[in-house]
Formats: sequence, C-alpha cells, structure tokens
Amino acid sequence: MSKRCMPTSHVCLRNVALGFVQDESHVMTGANSPDRSPIIAVHHAGATSLPRAPGTYLLWMHQTDDVHLRVGKLGAFLFPAGDYGYVGSAFGPGGLSARLSRHLRTTGKHHWHIDWLRTVASVTHIWLAENERVEHDWATALAHLPDSHIPAPRFGASDCRCATHLVHFTKRPTLLAFQEQLRKETGELNE
Repeated sequence: MSKRCMPTSHVCLRNVALGFVQDESHVMTGANSPDRSPIIAVHHAGATSLPRAPGTYLLWMHQTDDVHLRVGKLGAFLFPAGDYGYVGSAFGPGGLSARLSRHLRTTGKHHWHIDWLRTVASVTHIWLAENERVEHDWATALAHLPDSHIPAPRFGASDCRCATHLVHFTKRPTLLAFQEQLRKETGELNE
C-alpha cells in the first residue's frame, strides 16, 4: 500500500528566500490565492527564524556546473547545472527548524542523500507547510511539472514508493505553477 497524504487545499505554503528577496510577484495571498490559502513570502538570513512546528518542506538549491557525484549507497550520478527541488518532512524533535537548519549546513556527517548534494549546491529558497504531512504529494507534483528531470532515481525516497524526492529544472518553477500542479495531482481541480 502506497503512502497517501491529506488533501492540500487547506495547506499554507510559506516561501522563505535565503539572504535575498527575489521577485515573487506571481505569489498571491489570502482571498486572491486560487485555493484561498495564505502564501507568505519571507526574507530569511538565518535558520533561527524557521518554525519549530512539524511539517513538509521543499528545499530549493542552485548548482552552477555539471557535477558527477556519489550519493552514499544510492550510487554515482551526473547532476546537471540548474535548480533542484528536494522534498522532505520534519516530524521529529525541533520540527522544521531543526531539520532545515541541518540541511542548511554543508559540514558534518552525511546522513541523508541531500547531504551529498549540499556539498555542491547552494540553498536559495524553502517552501514549507507547517503541521502538514504532504511530502509524497509534493514529490509527485514536483516530478510532474513541465521541464522536470529526475537525475537520481530514488533520491530521498528510500523509505517510500515515490520515484524520487529530488527533481532538476533548468529554471526553478514558480510557486503558483507548483500549487496548480499539486491541485491536479490531488484531484482538487474537480472539486
């Protein structure tokens, strides 16, 4: 039986830009949002402002060059230059703050697949949903966006049936495009 997540129409996505604010003019909030859930764009310079609540996150990274990289027991892969979205969840002690603070560090022991990629890719944004267990829906929606590419099958997905939790794009998709794909994947466009 595959893992299934709750519907996403009530999920509050937060977009956290690290160190700089990019143009997020496509982001709508509150009553203007197609799904009526508030979307908050937050400038973030340090991990201390991340919520301690549990939840699901999408870590956006950028890599400037093509890189051949061994990812633990998963194997060796070519990671092309571009943007990478990595979906995960944080339901342990410290919630999103603890997990994302760990992912923002580039030093230390490699525990998760993402730890290897973080040695060559820089985090640019974090999208998150507090108190929501929607990791598998997000990973599926991300992989089905236009221009998506899976550079390493099963990356971040060794404990579930998802094809991957890491997706490559030449250019990071918009938050609005991701939300629309998420509604398609979960069947919420027909409701």
